Amino acid sequence: MWRGDVGGSFEQFAFVEDRAGTVIVRARAQRDNTVEIAVVDNGPGIPPDQRERIFEAYFTTKPKGTGLGLASARHNVEVYGGSIHVESELGKGARFILVLPCRTATDPAVQDKMQ
Repeated sequence: MWRGDVGGSFEQFAFVEDRAGTVIVRARAQRDNTVEIAVVDNGPGIPPDQRERIFEAYFTTKPKGTGLGLASARHNVEVYGGSIHVESELGKGARFILVLPCRTATDPAVQDKMQ
């Protein structure tokens, strides 16, 4: 497990509204030949009515946000056969879970993308 202050790089991704928040990133291999990456914060949480909308292009709750960060993240994860979703409870933070298939450079699907 990696734990530390990541500053602004995860600010929009993990909904930490002030720089005093904590973001924890965990990764673990699953039995189904996938890897699960969890990004957990201790921010204010995400209201239920926004949990799916945050992945829509141009949806933002930030005054200077573009609404492209999580839309791009979902797109990129899905291009590689993965998924991303969020779990959140107001006042207790959010947990973004990415699941990606494990592949190696010898996998034909990976070789096609490298050409």
